[in-house]
Amino acid sequence: MLRSKGLCAALVVSLLASLALAQDAPAKPKRAKGQAKDKSALRGEYAIVASELKLSEEKKAEFAKAVEALNTARSEWAKANAAKLEELAKALKAARDAKDKDKTKEIQKQLTELKAQQEKIAADAQAKVRAVLTPEQQTQWDVFNLYRQVLRRYSKAELTDQQKEKAKVLAAEAAKQLSASTDAKAASALKKDLDQKVAALLTPEQTEKMKAPAAKKPPKGDKAEPKK
Repeated sequence: MLRSKGLCAALVVSLLASLALAQDAPAKPKRAKGQAKDKSALRGEYAIVASELKLSEEKKAEFAKAVEALNTARSEWAKANAAKLEELAKALKAARDAKDKDKTKEIQKQLTELKAQQEKIAADAQAKVRAVLTPEQQTQWDVFNLYRQVLRRYSKAELTDQQKEKAKVLAAEAAKQLSASTDAKAASALKKDLDQKVAALLTPEQTEKMKAPAAKKPPKGDKAEPKK
């Protein structure tokens, strides 16, 4: 029961988060007078990817168009389902408070269907983004994403440049195997194997750093005491 509640709560959070992102999408920054227009209009993660893949201006413009279509699809879905999502979130709370198991189950089913619908729309649009790239560029993107995951995972270890290079080679090998696999369990095993291989690169000191608990962030609103 607790697991079911947790999964349902995660669904609500995920769906409402996508709604918030669509409503709070940042406006395109204004260009300074005399500044050249950014033909690609790429931002954030996709701008990094375009730079990493060294896309030509023509390819970058095509890539940006597909990314814009992806963002539009996500935004339109979120806006079209805003009222329904908020209604279901309120209904779910009421059903739980009333301990109405049947009603809770019914709402969970609706949320799961909405999540699947949202993921399909995003997946279809993402496939069109990838279709702009050559097979080699797609592989480069996969390697880049996997490598960045490794860097985030081992950020506390402060990998050396040499270790990063080795980790990138391992990520490239894993990405190639992952692209050839359609089995979720096999993919999970490959990622676990990659994690173990990267962990084997660490020195004893780095391994200890990884075991250290993450530093707690101070609560928002806390102010430093004035100096006396």
